[in-house]
Amino acid sequence: DRVVRFRCPDSGTTVLDDLIKGPILFNNAELDDLVLQRSDGVPTYNFAVVIDDVTMNISHVIRGDDHVNNTP
Repeated sequence: DRVVRFRCPDSGTTVLDDLIKGPILFNNAELDDLVLQRSDGVPTYNFAVVIDDVTMNISHVIRGDDHVNNTP
């Protein structure tokens, strides 16, 4: 079964500019390519939320510490 993925860079660092904690760095070599659409054709929750945020002109996202690793 096929899925649609967002290809992440294999090297380098992704930086999240957190307004409270400051820069949070993620090593790209440790990140997987993100699944955007499952094999049944349904978009993943994480992708749908981003589309919803863009559609609603959301400029800032508030997350708990337990969801920071879902950010990159």
